[in-house]
Amino acid sequence: MDNVVHVDEKWFCEDKYKLSYLLLPRKRPPHRTRKSKRFIPKTMFLAAVARPRVILLRLDTTRIVNEYISQRTSQNRPKGTICTRNIKVVICAVYKAFLLEFVISSITAQWPHDDRRSPILIQQDNAKPHVAPDDPDIVAAGTEGGWCIQLPFQPANSPDPNSPDLNCLDLGLFTAIPSIQNRVPIHGNANLIAAVINAFETMSAETLDNTFLTLQSCMLCILREKGGSRYSLPHIDKKKLRKKDMLP
Repeated sequence: MDNVVHVDEKWFCEDKYKLSYLLLPRKRPPHRTRKSKRFIPKTMFLAAVARPRVILLRLDTTRIVNEYISQRTSQNRPKGTICTRNIKVVICAVYKAFLLEFVISSITAQWPHDDRRSPILIQQDNAKPHVAPDDPDIVAAGTEGGWCIQLPFQPANSPDPNSPDLNCLDLGLFTAIPSIQNRVPIHGNANLIAAVINAFETMSAETLDNTFLTLQSCMLCILREKGGSRYSLPHIDKKKLRKKDMLP
């Protein structure tokens, strides 16, 4: 498990769909004018993490957007400002480009060089836009400079090959990031990108390690069910075990 890098995509929104307020008597709650949650702006991010060791391998998170230069001056920005636009459909070519430019380059820059000849697995789920493990560009980039980086699919958790229980990002990190991101007001795509990246970078190593412990427990449950998914997410009191130095 120490040589596995988990990658996944996630939409992050500028605002919550439902908000709770603590109000004084006779105070009215803030008025929200969006018709529904479909009108809340959002941006897709690609994140990659590995289990913490001596150093914290929080590898990368990057937004899946296009950058363009504004052609006209408006009330929001002057002419010539670099702006971002969401990529509406993430196809295989887009996903592969982000893997090559951000994920693999982050691994070669941050991974301990003593382990570079050992296999490093970039685990992806079985979504259709994802890249085949034997893609020539991925194989060439993964073996350049003496590295041994491979791109397998996650194990098929029958009957669901895209089960979130086998990816630590879905098991807790994609919930922990918005809890930090929503502490600051966000207005616009640029502020959303900055808030998500800051939340990813300031997340504690303990939070990251907790998700890998949950992943480990889920794998044990899958083995007990002989590959099935009829189980509840286990709770092992990680804080108590960490204080006693008894983590599995």
